[in-house]
Amino acid sequence: MAFIAVQEQIDYGTPEGMLQLTILSAFAAYFSDTLAKHTSKGKAERAAQGLPNGDLPFGYRSAGPKNPPEIDPETHPGLRMIGELRMQGRTSEEIADALNGAGYRTGSKRFGQRLFTRDTVNAILRNEFYAAFAPGDDRGTIRYKGRRFRGQHQATFTYEEWQQIRTITASMQRAPGRARLARRVYEFAGYIVCAHCGLPLRSKPGARPTSSYYRDPAKLRQLPCPLGGHRMVKAEVVQQQFGQLLESIRLPENWQDEIRKQLTTLALEEAGRRAPEQEKERLLGKRARLVKLYSEGYLSVRDFEAEVAAVDLALYQLEQPVLAGISWEEIQQAAAQLPQIRHLWERATTEERRAWVIQLLEPQGLYYDLEQQMIAAITPRPSFAALFLQGGAFHASENKEAVGLLVTKRWRKRNRRASVSPTTECAGPAELPTGLAFPARIKCTPSPPSHTPPRPVRASLGPRGRSM
Repeated sequence: MAFIAVQEQIDYGTPEGMLQLTILSAFAAYFSDTLAKHTSKGKAERAAQGLPNGDLPFGYRSAGPKNPPEIDPETHPGLRMIGELRMQGRTSEEIADALNGAGYRTGSKRFGQRLFTRDTVNAILRNEFYAAFAPGDDRGTIRYKGRRFRGQHQATFTYEEWQQIRTITASMQRAPGRARLARRVYEFAGYIVCAHCGLPLRSKPGARPTSSYYRDPAKLRQLPCPLGGHRMVKAEVVQQQFGQLLESIRLPENWQDEIRKQLTTLALEEAGRRAPEQEKERLLGKRARLVKLYSEGYLSVRDFEAEVAAVDLALYQLEQPVLAGISWEEIQQAAAQLPQIRHLWERATTEERRAWVIQLLEPQGLYYDLEQQMIAAITPRPSFAALFLQGGAFHASENKEAVGLLVTKRWRKRNRRASVSPTTECAGPAELPTGLAFPARIKCTPSPPSHTPPRPVRASLGPRGRSM
């Protein structure tokens, strides 16, 4: 197999082409490294001049790109409140509640105005930007790559106040035990989300060294969740339930023919072409016509070889279909790995199961119903999606906006409704229950009214738990 660049007219399958590719790669690496060097140099120069890099912290506003930030009269009193409450021994949760009650909100380019939480308060109390550079100095501090620089901006807290804040903060923090000092591995960290609010569940160690939990952070982050935002599930329960789903996947004897046929049909539909048999007949007819035209002298050798090569490539792709970048060979490799993962899931170590989860699922691809303590849906990697449907444990989403989402039939059966209102917006196909934060907000198809009134619909959240 050779790679040919059409725009540059370079054939990388030849020695000359490989030489040009090496030269182009070297120049690209040189440009990237030089850009990183100059960017780092510019940031270091700004820090040495006493100017901050990045977004301005809470309580300050911009006075121009080359001027030091100035105190924001609207938010700076809230910043002083944070320090004063901490010096009084108030916890981060109490400080966040006081700020929210006073009407203060965090502000960032990414998230906008949001309520204060324990995490945002802790982040502010760790930021040395607010502290005086030295005793008796009224200028703040700039940190860059571990070095301290005297800032040009006005400090919010004196040097002595900041030392008192840091001392009280350190005394309020619980030192982890020896069993927790080592970094713990959680199988589904970054992959399990709440099916009701869409927020990724946080991994938490339990009271015992061997116990751990996944907890909904909605209440802690002051974000809405229909379940209250405080529920949790044992990591062991999620592990066992996922293992049961893997155990239900049994590939039939003719799975290759079935999946290959489905893949070919979907690939042709995606390309807007005919059915596989019709497309193959058309390509063979075209090849025969090319041979006839060449034999009669209407095509040159170069044109004939190019046209025949294009037809042969189309025939090969018809036999080896590719859909959404996934080829038949990749599905075969996934099918060879799946039995081993299923067989060893319960006996594997946490690290091994973690590696398999990364291989099987998309990030934030496991939707867990904390109310019913069961897996609601998954979004597998494309190469495993067709295989997961073979065991009868999943139902594929029929909505085009939720492609790749597989709902567990057990959860769907427990939550299924007879019908939905014609004006209802739900997060899944019309047959699925409403009110869950599946990847997209989808209009349900109209259906006749039912004697069962639909549950109030909640806003669907995006893949990272933000309202769409």
